[in-house]
Amino acid sequence: MSFNKYQVGLACIEELGGAPIRRLLEKYGDEEAIWKMTDSEVNGLLTLTDKQKEAYISKRRRYDLDKTYEYVTSKKVKLVAYRDSIYPTQLKKIPSPPSYLFYLGNLPKDDVPSVSIIGARMCSEYGKEAAKYYSSVLSKNGVQVISGLASGIDGISQRAALDADGSSFGVLGSGIDVCYPVANKSLYKDLAIIGGVISENPIGSKPLPYHFPMRNRIISGLSDIVLVVEAKEKSGTLITVSMALEQGKDVYALPGNYNSRLSLGCNKLIADGAGIAYSPEVLLEELGMKYNIEKQNGAEERIYNRLSKVDWTDEDEYKTAKELIKLLNKHDYDINQLYEELKDITIEQLSYILMKLSMENIVSDSLGKYHLCNLCTS
Repeated sequence: MSFNKYQVGLACIEELGGAPIRRLLEKYGDEEAIWKMTDSEVNGLLTLTDKQKEAYISKRRRYDLDKTYEYVTSKKVKLVAYRDSIYPTQLKKIPSPPSYLFYLGNLPKDDVPSVSIIGARMCSEYGKEAAKYYSSVLSKNGVQVISGLASGIDGISQRAALDADGSSFGVLGSGIDVCYPVANKSLYKDLAIIGGVISENPIGSKPLPYHFPMRNRIISGLSDIVLVVEAKEKSGTLITVSMALEQGKDVYALPGNYNSRLSLGCNKLIADGAGIAYSPEVLLEELGMKYNIEKQNGAEERIYNRLSKVDWTDEDEYKTAKELIKLLNKHDYDINQLYEELKDITIEQLSYILMKLSMENIVSDSLGKYHLCNLCTS
């Protein structure tokens, strides 16, 4: 879908908002006509407030349309307008949908179920493992994972979706060309290739606090179900929940330990009527999907095929490698944890097997923990 510089210009004046732009388009036909209005014509508009008129006139006056359009296209950024056929249908149903979305990669598919997985940035090990597991199972069963590309639960669930050969879409609280947090730059780049990155904010926008509640309405708006993995009693995650409820979305929460502050928000949501996400299958059933064990096990079988082609010293070494794959298909482990899980093997033998698996690009070591490489799950 092509777009023009006038659409980029209007999309970058956030003071106008979604509804005012759509009303102007209904009256004047296209973005070029709106952009080329005289200052006096803008001041005479009844659809804009005085503050909106002032912001529009001042920003338009100093805006270099050609330069911004050239920058956007050079970065392979795309733009979709509310009136375009590829604009996400789910998003059109929410109050105040964005008139424009900048995106990298792709947009979520209308005919594929979507679940947003959200939660605490400073999450626990329990939350990390749950985010990986739920996202992996949902992805392997054909569900799109939506989240905010943030630290903690958001980023972990999105990485797990990609590792499971699924698709995921990250919604930013910054401009589409500004990755926040910077620590998730690798995930940002991978999403732009395999799934998508989305933002309604002007090009170059910093991650300002007021952007995030607006971003959260898009996360829930793109989803059929919102899953909360971990949340304190008062947290930003619950803002997304309230928006999801206003949009008529189903909300599920992962139950947690009674004495964990990070589970207090989830347990309270359940007490208030949220669905209990005691397994990923519950969410699949809610979506009208059957749990497909063949899809769940497919990645593991592909890895075993690769294992059989490795030049192993003996049969025991090969069997140990298969046990390692079974473990790493569920969780990430450091070498000491793997040693504790395995039997009849020395730490030296384990190190040697991990080295061979790494050389074959079957496993990878990141921050001291081993995980299956993306290539193995594709």
